[in-house]
Amino acid sequence: LYVVDPRCNVAASKGKWLPIKPGTDATLALAIGRYIVDNGFYNTSFLQRPHDGAANPTGELNVTDATLLVKIVNGHPLAFLRADEAGIVGGTSQEFVVRSGGATVKYNTVDAADLLPGPVTVNGISCKTVFELYVERVRERTLAEYSAICGIDVQTIQTSATELVSAGRRGCVTMYRG
Repeated sequence: LYVVDPRCNVAASKGKWLPIKPGTDATLALAIGRYIVDNGFYNTSFLQRPHDGAANPTGELNVTDATLLVKIVNGHPLAFLRADEAGIVGGTSQEFVVRSGGATVKYNTVDAADLLPGPVTVNGISCKTVFELYVERVRERTLAEYSAICGIDVQTIQTSATELVSAGRRGCVTMYRG
């Protein structure tokens, strides 16, 4: 049990207290995310399943939006790319789009989608996957820079990330009053 809180409270006394600087919880989360991404500690198989029909037969109870393509406008993410915008025959504005094997397809037509295909242009629209945007975000700073902002040393960031990942599906993160 890690408790992230500027003050040592009752819960912190029951586990490992991370005395973070007030208001920097997101910074710590980004630091942990960076360490996980940089070391490849994420579950690729799970993240590549774009819909329930692909996930459930493999034992996954849910899916993520990690492989969905996001439109990039003026260098910023705008919204999910839809099948009609992608020029997919029969595609609608209600269907999301992924890359799979180098092709742009409706998300619910493949069992696994590309997690990190790199920036792509679909029907003249620049796109990246949700996971690519996340990776870019967590890599905006080094662990040392994140550490300086949130007040948690790099070794503690690495240890907490490693312990979270080693818990597998039993691990969780929750916000209480943050």
